[in-house]
Amino acid sequence: MSKFAEPMTRLIDELKKLPGIGSKTAQRLAFHILRSSDDDAEALAGAVRDVKANLRLCSVCNNITDVDPCVYCTNPTRNQKLVCVVAITCCTDRFPLCTEWDRNNCESEIF
Repeated sequence: MSKFAEPMTRLIDELKKLPGIGSKTAQRLAFHILRSSDDDAEALAGAVRDVKANLRLCSVCNNITDVDPCVYCTNPTRNQKLVCVVAITCCTDRFPLCTEWDRNNCESEIF
């Protein structure tokens, strides 16, 4: 028997599927969502739906993008013979922070 109502248990179970989210954190997040306004809860749900509906991997470089190919691959100044290997896709937003950034040969620390 669950100690929470079924909708809360379901939300906690879904949140626990996220990386780095255990039972206690999932419960805290679920109760935060419960206490949030309807508008805030709907905005969160809408953001999740929007990401799933509108983002994909670039067919050329596998970067996360809303257009295919991505803005890096379609840039006319991109040197097609060079490639920048990134360990974690979420780090690509730091490319513009590189000292001499040519969109392909970024030498700066990204972690």
